[in-house]
Formats: sequence, C-alpha cells, structure tokens
Amino acid sequence: MQMKKYVAIVLGHLAGVQDACVEMSRLGFIKWLLKMVTSAEDSLRESSLNALLNASFNETVRIELVQEEATLPFIVKTSKDIGCERCATFGLRILQRCLAGGTDNIAIARLLSADAIPILMVLLKSPSEELQEASMRLLCLLSMHSGAKCQAQNLLGIGALLGFLHKENVQLQTAATAALMSLTVDIKAKQDFIQQNGVPAIIPFIDSDSKILSFNALQLATNIAENPAGRSQLHSQIRKVQTLLDTSHSQIQKRFAKAALQQLRFKHRPFS
Repeated sequence: MQMKKYVAIVLGHLAGVQDACVEMSRLGFIKWLLKMVTSAEDSLRESSLNALLNASFNETVRIELVQEEATLPFIVKTSKDIGCERCATFGLRILQRCLAGGTDNIAIARLLSADAIPILMVLLKSPSEELQEASMRLLCLLSMHSGAKCQAQNLLGIGALLGFLHKENVQLQTAATAALMSLTVDIKAKQDFIQQNGVPAIIPFIDSDSKILSFNALQLATNIAENPAGRSQLHSQIRKVQTLLDTSHSQIQKRFAKAALQQLRFKHRPFS
C-alpha cells in the first residue's frame, strides 16, 4: 500500500509536465489512479486524486476522463461518499476542469445523469470551506445547462447560495455570486432571488475591492434588473455603477458596468 502511495505521489509530480501527462494516459496510469481512488487508505486516495487533478490540466487526460462513460459519475459520487473533505474537494476540482476543452456538453450530460446537482447541494453543507467553494464553482458551470438550473431551483439552491453571501470569506462570496449569476439567467430564479431578499445582499459587492467579486455582482445585478421588481430595488445603485464606469481602470469592469446601467435604466413602454 505504501509503495502505491509513493507511485501516486511521483505521478502527481510528473503530471506537471504536459508530455508526461500524455504518456501517463497512453500507458494506463490515469486508469490506475482512478482505481486507487477506491482504496480504503485515505492517504493513497488523496495522493491519487491530487495526481489526477494535476494531470487534468492536460487536454488528452481530460478527454480520457470524459470519454469513459463511467468515470465522471464515479468521481462525483465518490466525492459525496468518500468521507474525506480534502479528497472530495480534489474530485470536484477535477470535474471543473473536465467541463472545458470542447468536451463540456458530454461532461455535463454525464454528471447530470449521475445526480450531480443533488450531490452538490449536500456538499454545500460540509463544514469545509474549500469543499463548499468547489461545490459552488462546479454548480456554476453545470447551471449553464437548463436542466441543471431547474434541479438546483427545485432543491432550494437560491436560498442555499444566498447564505454564503453573508460569510466573511471573499472566496465563498465570489463562488456564490458566480453560481447565482449562472442560475438567474432563468426567469423563475430571478423571482426566487428577489423574494428571498437577495438584492440587498449583493449591493455591497458591486464596488468591492475584489475585482472578480465586483464583476460577478455587476453581472448578477444585470440579470436581476431584467425583472421590474429587481430593477426597482437596484435603482439606487445607478450612481455607484456609473462611478465604476467612469473611474475604473479595468476594461472588463467597465463593460460589465455599462451592461448593468443599460438594464437599470431600462423603462417599459406602456401597452397601447
């Protein structure tokens, strides 16, 4: 068992080299690492998942993980059942990387068929902030699919995510706003967000010192302002958003601020 752990650690170091990742895939080491994840030994599972996480930067490895029908469902279910928060976090980060590189549609379909959304809602209740963050980041990516949006809403995902906006942790706030931004493309999600007092919670983030959190809050405000009630609640923030547009040195922030202003200033024409 100890020798297997050392092999997994070595593979984790080798996975930092792109050519080595291709060889690991060709020689069957990716499959071997997946097999080691089923070990009863926590340290071996952690070393194996860490090696897979490092290797998943490589496109060849990601394609192998996605194309094998049982692999992604295995990883997401293992993340729930493994009993090791660090291992579960590694597993979810691997899945995040698999939702890229031209394989995202296949990966999303495999994960949704494996009940990924209900599993993530359970993992959001973990005491581990790293696991909570990883769960929200994966939820954000999956929620680009309409079926995932519906599942998350039915499982009270909006309320669960809003709770993280009140945490004194910028990483959690950023992950939560990203997931909410993805969900609130949907009309019902906008309504749920407004009804659960989400608007006051995001207002402080619009001009946050954290640029990413500000980006997310501006995009989220743009989504919510498509709803007349949400637009009314956000109307008082027009001056703040205008100031960002006028003074920010970030072209990305300016673009998001401009989009938010357009939506906040939108007026419905009366029906004739």
